[in-house]
Amino acid sequence: MNYIIITSINEITKAVIDFSKQSNFHVVVIGDKKSIPYNHENVTYLNIEDQDNLSYESIRTTPYNHYSRKNIGYLYAIKNGADHIYDTDDDTMPYENWAIRDFKCSNIVDGSININPYKLFTDKKIWPRGLDLSFINKKESYNKYSLDSKIGVWQGVIDGDSDFDAIYRLTIDEHIIFDKNDDIAINSECYAPFNTQSTLWNKNLYPLLYIPISVDFRFTDILRGYVAQKIMWNHGYKLGFHSANTYQIRNQHNYYADFLGELSMYTQLPKLIDTLKNFKLKKKSIFYDLFDIYLALYEIKIVDYQELENLNNWIADIKK
Repeated sequence: MNYIIITSINEITKAVIDFSKQSNFHVVVIGDKKSIPYNHENVTYLNIEDQDNLSYESIRTTPYNHYSRKNIGYLYAIKNGADHIYDTDDDTMPYENWAIRDFKCSNIVDGSININPYKLFTDKKIWPRGLDLSFINKKESYNKYSLDSKIGVWQGVIDGDSDFDAIYRLTIDEHIIFDKNDDIAINSECYAPFNTQSTLWNKNLYPLLYIPISVDFRFTDILRGYVAQKIMWNHGYKLGFHSANTYQIRNQHNYYADFLGELSMYTQLPKLIDTLKNFKLKKKSIFYDLFDIYLALYEIKIVDYQELENLNNWIADIKK
């Protein structure tokens, strides 16, 4: 069985309905205290009581009204034998060509420690949430060449009101239809931000799905993505990007509120990337790698001690 994991505080959306029609996937929607429960064919809705009854250790330490509740959905899928986990939101709709992909790619890009993946699919001035702002106006010259790679996570670019940061939305705010370009893998030692809105995960890397609990909502999945890339390389995988097979009609947002929620991301990204760049992974276990990196992030005050406790519980849940 394959699973699509969504967290939502809204009534059932077009995205949930459209994904529920995918016959080879089952949709799991994680509720929160603000959520509106519903029933729908091929959708499992887990309210707070349902989640508590799952008896996962990390439920005790996962905060309410926080995007990291999505971790509970990942655990549910893993426990039920998920062959693939697709990560998305309740305002991202699939095109007709949406489908499972092989975890292989024959094209690769490098040339900068920070890669703007959107520039691989459009010539417009555009950048994703999570790109180091000092790279927005830099004229980057990326190297593209053929090299067979194993993909750990596929990130699809998203047409429409894609995953831009608040600065883009407050200044440019142009919706984009991306070019239909070839798939691309990001080379080791090069970082590209990726999110939770259209990502397909290789089952060998499920522990890296972990969304941190102690950073701002607008930073949490971006932090996960940078950590995951560092560990992927240590286990022979790369991050891949592909042309849009989804489009987004974004739920209503206050752009200035988003900006305030992203401030810590803007200021801490250079320190995060520099720390990851210089960090030496000592173990050959994804679990050890994951905990060691978050311990280092705790020591430089990007996450707090509560993060280590919750991560330890997450690891225990995955192993169990």
